[in-house]
Amino acid sequence: MKVVLSQALIGIGPNNIHNSCPLVKKHVLSIMLNDEFSRLVKADKLIIELGEIWMVKSYGNKLARNKTSSFRIRLCARLLENVRILTGIPDLAVTDICL
Repeated sequence: MKVVLSQALIGIGPNNIHNSCPLVKKHVLSIMLNDEFSRLVKADKLIIELGEIWMVKSYGNKLARNKTSSFRIRLCARLLENVRILTGIPDLAVTDICL
């Protein structure tokens, strides 16, 4: 997990906004239910980058990659929501937690 997180943090540098995550956009975000967790996912650059890395790592298994990546992305959003509740900081991002 530490390596994946490091790769994602590198990917969200100032020149790499999460518009460069075509796999996640096409296979996960486009079919994700429109609920509070999907809104958190779409607003957080690091969650998008992590999802892209998980998609690339499991690219050979087409059936499982979408479900696995979607599950992990939504799990990150749930974690972020719980941390926001515990800290009382409503606009906290995953990068704020990791750095």
